[in-house]
Amino acid sequence: MRLYIAYGTGVGRDFLGPYMALVLVHDDSEKALENVEILIDRIHETKWIRPVDWEDSWRLYVDYIQIRAEDNVILAKLYGDRGMYIWERWLLECYPLLLHE
Repeated sequence: MRLYIAYGTGVGRDFLGPYMALVLVHDDSEKALENVEILIDRIHETKWIRPVDWEDSWRLYVDYIQIRAEDNVILAKLYGDRGMYIWERWLLECYPLLLHE
């Protein structure tokens, strides 16, 4: 991912169901737009770190993704029945989903 300067995360539920929320703040809007595509690719390709789940990618736990850039900020919702589960695992085990250059 292109360099971002801050991020926030949490869980929520709306009319589409439970989700993991993610906010990334960048220096400029160009980096934010580039990272929208990179984040989508990472969600589809990144594997869990723990050996028992090594073959499981994020896409097995994420049913639907909403991602948009607003100026220099990315707002993302990763929907799935296990939204809280993926958030906890990501937060506690530091998955490489957001590593930047």
